[in-house]
Amino acid sequence: EIDYNIGDFLSIINDAKFAKDFKLSTNNALKNAPKGYDPEDPNIEYLKLKSFEVLKNLDDKEFFKADIVNKLKSYYAIIYPLVAFLRNAIDQ
Repeated sequence: EIDYNIGDFLSIINDAKFAKDFKLSTNNALKNAPKGYDPEDPNIEYLKLKSFEVLKNLDDKEFFKADIVNKLKSYYAIIYPLVAFLRNAIDQ
């Protein structure tokens, strides 16, 4: 799905709010390009991902603040377009 809709994918992960606070984990990525893909493809780093984990660093103290639920909701709203994109890929 990413290969076929790279523009949509990049617009999600390069969105200012997403890019400011979040990143995709590369801990579970293939070492080489998937079979049939050009290793020089400018988007190969995303095509090598075996899973999509969004990371955000939070200080432990954040979880004890009164507004943590609202903050978590706002974070989820930012990553939701990626969730929807991936769900659509699975549904097709």
